[in-house]
Order: sequence, then structure tokens, then C-alpha cells
Amino acid sequence: MILDTFQGKAYFDHVLSRKQCLFVKEHQVYVKDLNILLADRTLADIVIVDNKIESYASNLENGIPITDYVGQ
Repeated sequence: MILDTFQGKAYFDHVLSRKQCLFVKEHQVYVKDLNILLADRTLADIVIVDNKIESYASNLENGIPITDYVGQ
């Protein structure tokens, strides 16, 4: 995970990985459902950092696009 490479977990209190995504068969994509994070926060408190815009297409205002990362 990219967060492990720069100690990103020190900056984020919750991380959604593919395990927490919903698979949309119709479009063959994984989508991050921010509703699972809303118990004790608002959408204004959430950012999504992802290399696939379709992962956060339903919450574009929360997304920070990045380039692909394959690691070393």
C-alpha cells in the first residue's frame, strides 16, 4: 500500500482498501462508499486519494487524483 511507503498512516485515521469497496458489476469497477465512514464524521472531513477516478466518482469533491504507483 502506498501509505506504507511514506508513513501516510500518521496523516490519515482511516484507510479504505479494496476490501471495503463495492464492486459494480455493470461497469467492472470498485467504488469506495463513503457512507461507511459517516458514523462520526461528515463528508467535509473525508478525502479520497486514489489513482482511479471511478473509485470515487460519486464523491468527486472529496477526491484527490494521483498517478499510478507500482512500488519498488
